[in-house]
Amino acid sequence: MLDKVACFTNIQTPYNLSHQLVLDISNNNIWFLPENAFLNNTEIQNLNISYNLLYDIPKAVLSLSNLQLFDIHNNFIQSINETVRKWLEQQNLKYGNKFQLFLKGNRLRCTSDTLEFLEWITKTNISLDKPKRDYRCTLRNGTNMTIPEVMQTKQIFFFSDVVTTKTRRPQPNICTYKDIIKNETSSDEIEITSHHVIRSQVCDDKGSSYKCTNSLVVGGKEETIVEIKECCPGFTRKINQIGCPTAVETKNLLDKAKELKLTKFIEAMKMAGLEQDIKNGNITIFAPVDKSFDQMSDLLASKSQITLQLMTANCIKVKSRDAVATNGVINVVEEVLEPVSETLMEIISSDPEMSYMKTAIGKSDLGKMFRDEGQLTLFAPSNSAFRKLDPILLSRILDGDTECLIKLLQNHILPNVICSHAIQGRSKSKNMLNHMLNLTRAADNKLFVNGAQSVDTDVMATNGVLYVIDDVLVPDEALDVLEIARRSGASAIVKLIEDTGLAKTLQTTQNLTLFAPSDAAIGNLEKVPTDPTELMKVLTFHVVPSEEHTCRLYNDQQLDTLNSGKQIRFNEYTTPFPFA
Repeated sequence: MLDKVACFTNIQTPYNLSHQLVLDISNNNIWFLPENAFLNNTEIQNLNISYNLLYDIPKAVLSLSNLQLFDIHNNFIQSINETVRKWLEQQNLKYGNKFQLFLKGNRLRCTSDTLEFLEWITKTNISLDKPKRDYRCTLRNGTNMTIPEVMQTKQIFFFSDVVTTKTRRPQPNICTYKDIIKNETSSDEIEITSHHVIRSQVCDDKGSSYKCTNSLVVGGKEETIVEIKECCPGFTRKINQIGCPTAVETKNLLDKAKELKLTKFIEAMKMAGLEQDIKNGNITIFAPVDKSFDQMSDLLASKSQITLQLMTANCIKVKSRDAVATNGVINVVEEVLEPVSETLMEIISSDPEMSYMKTAIGKSDLGKMFRDEGQLTLFAPSNSAFRKLDPILLSRILDGDTECLIKLLQNHILPNVICSHAIQGRSKSKNMLNHMLNLTRAADNKLFVNGAQSVDTDVMATNGVLYVIDDVLVPDEALDVLEIARRSGASAIVKLIEDTGLAKTLQTTQNLTLFAPSDAAIGNLEKVPTDPTELMKVLTFHVVPSEEHTCRLYNDQQLDTLNSGKQIRFNEYTTPFPFA
């Protein structure tokens, strides 16, 4: 007879332990058992899997038809599901109410989701290792109580965790929606090479709803369960109120639309043959106000032209929200929603006024980002905006310097969708270069991005929103040292550099530092050297052949310059000396 089984951190299926009546695999860091783990061991009568890492009772146990004692204490069990409970009851009945279940030391939960399990604990005839059934469990608010205390006081503190006095069931006016996202393996064989289990839960109470996202990573495979609890149609609640006890007067969506005076929307629904759908369906509607149909005068002229989008507002302002009907909700929007089917890349490619942008994206290898799913905001310069650039800079951007081009494009991209309605007065948002872009709505309602005017706004794509702007937003990272010097008020030194033929060297050399005198400094010179050789010595003395940031310089440091044998000395001073 086998008293102990070796460590099961690597599990092969099924186990070959035939004719064993007692199986003890406790203290083995087991967090998972394959469903066919005991396929060849149905004679087991006593199973001990205590002191492991199990979060649920494995389905493999259900194949043990001769089991009479099941020890699963000191794991991470939160509840026992209905299938397992029924099987345990069958085993107990089979063996004359002598089945034993050891459950203490687990992490039991007291919530509305586990309520039937809690009731079962208090009523079952199975012999438990706590005869008084006083297992401790944790409420959603973190409170730790015994199961009898919870069932006596009915304290299940959660948005929907309210039980009635008579039935001890969640109130029927709480609706639960659950979405499971699972990464499944296509293989029938399960090989476990790691026993790490990662669980996380993030919950958010928004007053009208409660959302919990639970993630479980087991052996590198992840499962995410998103559960939303909210008031069922026809009921509402106030903040901090238990459940949704207040009934509200509701109408079906069609009657509610009439009440909201959405006359043309109703007319459009009738023409589209959707009248019964909005009257009887359980849906959410974004209904345009009547005046928005005036901007599309031909919309009601032909039945075939009517398009309904039951989706988010796509940068169109919602005028009023959550008008509750018996069969759904109406949200009134200020404009007619049109279907969105093109990606940012497709919008740019199909617009002849975006040919420069299309070329730039193609040469930068960023096209995939604009084709893939995402949530981007793109400030796209028009062709005329690109033509405003200095010809030399435009040529360098489009014909050679890929790194420069990528940085220029990243300066035009926000990693999240910003609709124009969100821009009021002056605001800022970080772009993909981690720079802040200044977003401004002027008094005349015009929008500007770092001074460039948006001539077309809120062009919706499946992966974001596009604005057309009339200037190219050129970041410093996309400019050479001479262009930055000229932009920084040192155009006089740049002209001298160009006159001596030094410009090409500085523009094509990587990792150099230019100490550029301001225009005022050049103007204060009594005499600028006219001899080319002397002028070259002066200019090269301002160039260090390495990239030097001032934050890295230290006191009395000397740096070599392009003027052979000449160095620049740097000193640091701390106030009050000598500038008190």
